[in-house]
Amino acid sequence: QGAPSPEALLAEYDRHWREEEEKVPSLYAVADTSDSLRGMAAGLLTHFLEREQARPPRTVLAVEEPLELQIPGLPVPIAARVDLVVEEDEVVRLIDYKTAKAVFTAEKAAEYAPQMTLYTEAFAPLIQDLGKPLSATFVVLRKL
Repeated sequence: QGAPSPEALLAEYDRHWREEEEKVPSLYAVADTSDSLRGMAAGLLTHFLEREQARPPRTVLAVEEPLELQIPGLPVPIAARVDLVVEEDEVVRLIDYKTAKAVFTAEKAAEYAPQMTLYTEAFAPLIQDLGKPLSATFVVLRKL
């Protein structure tokens, strides 16, 4: 079956957008239009698919996986949602997708280090039986 084409993904985007726009007429900021947002979506999808096709084979283990981590000393657990969890040959990888207008600087990337550490701590017990190390990363999809 393979991955859906960019055209199929954009058709799904258009269908979903029309449904949501009927419910809430103003879904975008004043500076944006439906056409400008569709153009941005097309650019993001194209970039995403190019990145994914260049990756080695992997098995998707979870999508939008909810996590909960109880940290000693905190009265309530921390809740999170990991965008994608994949098993590769040598590692299980937690991936969090970010959208941004520009490539992240080292300082901006460092802001997300605590989030990725929490994801790793919360998810590690769930993959122990795979016998592979766990790696957490984020992927920046640039808004075009």
